[in-house]
Amino acid sequence: MTNQTTVNFWLDLLLLLVVIALAATGGLIHFVLPRGSGHSLLLLGLGRHDFGEIHFYLAIAVVVLFALHVLLHWRWICGVVGKFFGSAAPSGKSQTMWGLSLLCGIVLLLGVFFWWAANSVEHVTP
Repeated sequence: MTNQTTVNFWLDLLLLLVVIALAATGGLIHFVLPRGSGHSLLLLGLGRHDFGEIHFYLAIAVVVLFALHVLLHWRWICGVVGKFFGSAAPSGKSQTMWGLSLLCGIVLLLGVFFWWAANSVEHVTP
């Protein structure tokens, strides 16, 4: 087994385990510790908000691991996309530019979304 194959295997296994943990904490928050139970129900000494925080950090881990997964498979992705559109895979320099453009686009999209959300929050009084 090549070194790259070994790295891909362990990264993908870790990504799978983190996604399972993300689904588990999401299920706990939604079904076991429902809304309004933040101060009255505990599981393993942790309440709804504690599991929400764990869920948040697991989500960040999924994004980072997925980005690494895409990075490790970038040449393959470019080759498949090139074949799908009937052209050869772009050169290495072109692949890098497409990758950086995609990354910048995603960061820009998220930035605009968070800016919009921060400016659209409504303050309500009970």
